[in-house]
Amino acid sequence: MMKYLRHMAVFVQIVESGSISQAALAKAGAGVALIPDFLCAPLQEKSQLVNILPEYTFSSVPVYAIHAFGHQPPVLVKRCISAIKEEITDLSKASRGIDG
Repeated sequence: MMKYLRHMAVFVQIVESGSISQAALAKAGAGVALIPDFLCAPLQEKSQLVNILPEYTFSSVPVYAIHAFGHQPPVLVKRCISAIKEEITDLSKASRGIDG
């Protein structure tokens, strides 16, 4: 029995909505990705990602904290949400070069 080998050019398109996955795919050379600054900054510092449109910015997107405690979450949940807000704010400011 004879076997035939045939090479074909194919087009692959990947649609991924997770920012971490998008960053990994872009780093692997799979294409262009829209990634939050705080995720790509460390990769840019290591020259693993390049900002191809530095003059182009997008509007901010909302971030939600989801919990199962209704309108009165426990104090520890409130503190955790506050800490997350503060960290996101700090990361956002740092990625834009804003002190404080």
